[in-house]
Amino acid sequence: MKAKNGFSELLVLIGICLVIGLIAISFLNKFIFGNKQIVDFKYNFNYAYVLGDNGKFEKIQIKAWKDWQDSDAIQVVDIDGKPIYTHLRNVKLVYE
Repeated sequence: MKAKNGFSELLVLIGICLVIGLIAISFLNKFIFGNKQIVDFKYNFNYAYVLGDNGKFEKIQIKAWKDWQDSDAIQVVDIDGKPIYTHLRNVKLVYE
């Protein structure tokens, strides 16, 4: 079927290019990079709300934090150097 005008031909060409581009990106991600995070962003937080033993969130000032790509765990280090290792659902990191 022949397109009636140049605009619809352009749309078909753009659609074909998008499909080819998505296939190429999928190939690169799966076979070249594997199961790796290509871009890692660093976020700065200075406080954390940590779920305490009493079932309430407590606000602490943090010096550092670390999470792991293949895990639901997080470690926060308070301002005094005490590490807290817990599940991600038990911590809310904020910048205030």
